Amino acid sequence: MSKRERKKMVKDNLRRLLLEEWGREQAKGASVSNFCRAYGLSRKTLYAWRKASGQKLETLPIQRADPLLKQKAIEIFLRYKGTWSSETISLALKAALSASTVRKIIRPYRDLWKAAGAPRNSRKADTLQRPRTPNLVWSTDWTECRVNGRTFFVLVALDEAARFFTGWKILDRVPKSSDLRSFLEETLERYEERPVLLKSDRAQVFMSADWAALLEANGVAPHRVRPHSPWEQGTIERAIPEVKAWIRAGGPRNPSELIACIDEGMSMLNFLKPKAVLGGRTPARVFLGTSETSDPASRRALAAAAPMEISHA
Repeated sequence: MSKRERKKMVKDNLRRLLLEEWGREQAKGASVSNFCRAYGLSRKTLYAWRKASGQKLETLPIQRADPLLKQKAIEIFLRYKGTWSSETISLALKAALSASTVRKIIRPYRDLWKAAGAPRNSRKADTLQRPRTPNLVWSTDWTECRVNGRTFFVLVALDEAARFFTGWKILDRVPKSSDLRSFLEETLERYEERPVLLKSDRAQVFMSADWAALLEANGVAPHRVRPHSPWEQGTIERAIPEVKAWIRAGGPRNPSELIACIDEGMSMLNFLKPKAVLGGRTPARVFLGTSETSDPASRRALAAAAPMEISHA
């Protein structure tokens, strides 16, 4: 066998094996782009091989009007924004929606964060309207996250009835009483309605005189849960893992990316993610009385609540 014939035999065997593999991947719902990228092929070469072998591209029916599939695609895009492409979302949905259809569905949400995170010019203009439901109980706590070897602390405040994050702030050190005071002042300044009760654990910063004086000045009664009793803070204890899961999915590599990641996560959790405990409604709809994500008041609320920078010592 000559050298030319051996080369031709190797190419024929490789083409046959790759076409067989493509048939299996196609049955699983893989896209042409992902398959070619994984095996180092060009789309033009794969199309030529398929045409020469007499294969035809059999696409699954695209359910453009199925609202459940659309909602699932939007939820995947929002949760894994920046890491999941349209082809990957299509693959996750088993090709029930094509990549081009997914791209059209998520297009309106690409600029949502830019519009919502625009710098605020006036505090008074961004003050929220009085919620339709009373804010009886708020909870506050903080959690740690590591970004590129550095530890950051995320302060959060949550309305327990609506599951709405009323405020959040990022620190690069263990929170002090002055940090908690400024955080609570900024949070309460954005809302006309005050909570009746503010729950916290028995950390030293929540036992300080500054914290108690600020609550008294705003007519809010403090409630400190018993030591080693996280179930008394059950609502916010269940909400914090959602924030941490969002940070892990976003994979921020520096402080600026951490700010953008948390802003996007809070927007999704407040304005876009329905809660089973709220009857399928979003926390923003319960807390603010709004029904649409694009509502101007919701966007102003998000812009006012977004942390503009990380607080340093």
